[in-house]
Amino acid sequence: SSAGGTDEKDYTLLSPDKQKMNQEGWKNFIGGVLTEVAALPPSLRDNMVLTNSAGNGNMPISELLADLRSYPKLKDVIGNNFLIVGTMLTDTPTKEFPTGRFSNYAIGDPDMAIMNNKMAVGGTSFAAPAALAIIQQVMKQTGVSAKEALEAAKLAVKNNSNHELNLREAIGQAK
Repeated sequence: SSAGGTDEKDYTLLSPDKQKMNQEGWKNFIGGVLTEVAALPPSLRDNMVLTNSAGNGNMPISELLADLRSYPKLKDVIGNNFLIVGTMLTDTPTKEFPTGRFSNYAIGDPDMAIMNNKMAVGGTSFAAPAALAIIQQVMKQTGVSAKEALEAAKLAVKNNSNHELNLREAIGQAK
């Protein structure tokens, strides 16, 4: 899970200092994960796919992902091994999230998918495993490698008007 210091509160309701702290926390968390993957031998990364929850702070993460991509080793991992997963589903409104619990977002980012599976109403930690299950099914049903299945998933998301990942479209991209 990638709350990254968001205190599980709506980013838009935080002070500018707290917003900056939350963005830095998220970027450091994801950057740490990516750095660990980048340190693995290429032979291990060749057939590795990770999905990571975007976090539930209603925080924009496009610039954070762009900054992480400015590091060549991290850019390679993001492009070839990694998918950030958010959701458009919400929980019941609370004091911390007056309109419901919203995913962190990077609209149109090539390495982010939306999953609106039934369990994702509980947050992005429930959306990310569902995305990985779709990638695994693409591999199983088409015979492609993990890297190719991830590429197909990202193409399917790119071509979906809601940037949502679904199995049928991902399989279509893998064939």
